[in-house]
Amino acid sequence: MAHRRIGGGIAIAYRLLETTDTPFGKAVAALEPTRKTAAVTRFWTDSHAPVPNALLELRAVLYTRDHVPFSEVDEVYQRALLSDTLSRP
Repeated sequence: MAHRRIGGGIAIAYRLLETTDTPFGKAVAALEPTRKTAAVTRFWTDSHAPVPNALLELRAVLYTRDHVPFSEVDEVYQRALLSDTLSRP
């Protein structure tokens, strides 16, 4: 019974994502997701080199509260994250 509820929750989340502007985190919140990092790629490792646009890429698998995998995420963090830090003297 629990597996059916979770599967339905995943279907509801996907439907929200496909048919509305609901943010991903809000759409999957009822699944009580956790994530396991699968890979990390650093594009900027030399602090003396120019800062590239893409700094870091994270790949992870998201799991429901019952550890059922339901999504893979690939996030690339951009230089704009450091804009405050880089503009300081």
